[in-house]
This record gives sequence, structure tokens and C-alpha cells, in this order.
Amino acid sequence: MERKQIYWEDVEVDQEIPTGYSLKIDITRMVMQVSGTQDYYAVHHDRDFAHSQGVPDIFLNTGFLTAAAGRLLTDWIGTEGSLKKFRIEMRRMNLLGDTMWVKGKVTDLHARLTCASNNPKQPACLRRSSSACSRRRSVPGGTRGTP
Repeated sequence: MERKQIYWEDVEVDQEIPTGYSLKIDITRMVMQVSGTQDYYAVHHDRDFAHSQGVPDIFLNTGFLTAAAGRLLTDWIGTEGSLKKFRIEMRRMNLLGDTMWVKGKVTDLHARLTCASNNPKQPACLRRSSSACSRRRSVPGGTRGTP
């Protein structure tokens, strides 16, 4: 699906980021995230080990959560946009069996993103990102965005 290109001049405070999505955290997704991120620490794939560490169950790693937030932003800003800054704070675990919601809202021309497990009112991680959408400008041969 082709998305409309977003330009910095079009972004408004309190604007919801429309590219939000949810992911069911099942065993297949857990195996894919361990393999894809190559984070083989046992709390991400071994339920007995996770329990022995005082964790309720295996959980998604920080790399997966960062990628999920990055997907939200890059899907929204379009192919001509680029991320200027990106930071993550993991506040709670996304456990096996949860559903993770990835959504965002523009605040002070920064995007505040939340990832939540089963309860969107208690975010598992908060990210404050500065997304640099393309600016409109004339260039030889036409108009295109610049990061």
C-alpha cells in the first residue's frame, strides 16, 4: 500500500499518527524476534529460565520494541522522510500471550509513542522521538522533500 508523503509543514501538535498497529505476541513471534535480533538471552525464549529469574514469562527484547516504534514512524513519514533522533525507555515487559499496540501522537512537533501490552493505559515503553519529515523545496527537475 502506498502512503501519502508527510511534510514537516503539514505536521500539527496533537495529531494522531495514523499508522498505528497491534501485534499478538505468540510463540512464533517470540522465536522470530530472538532469531531476528540475535538476542539469545534465555529470558526471551526459555520459560523455565525466565521464571527462575523472577519474570512472569518470556518477553520481547528491547531491539524488537525499538524496531516496532521505528516502523510506526517510518511508515508515517514516508519514503522521503528520515528520523533525526530516536530514543527508547523500556518501562514494562511485553509478555508471551499479550497483544502489543504501537501508536503515536505528535507533541511539540515531536512524536510521543507508546507500546502497551493488553492495557494501553499502562505503556510498556515510552519513546520520545524527533521525526524529521521531508520539507517541501524546489530542486532542479521538480519538487521533492529533503531530510
